[in-house]
Amino acid sequence: TDRIIALFQRAGLPVHGPQAMSAEMYLPHMMRDKKVLAGELRLILPLSIGRSEVRGGVAHDMVLAAINDCQQP
Repeated sequence: TDRIIALFQRAGLPVHGPQAMSAEMYLPHMMRDKKVLAGELRLILPLSIGRSEVRGGVAHDMVLAAINDCQQP
């Protein structure tokens, strides 16, 4: 994950979400994503550079906790 963050930073991309946006504010937007299947959020999770996996059935409280962790600088 540190390598992915460093790569984003070198490319000038943000690595934290907007401070004014709470984790709860993300969910409605995420639920409109094309990866939502039958009302279930599916996530593409990076494992390493060039490697990821699709995960479904992730509880919303886990998603919110992960977003909160990513909000911390």
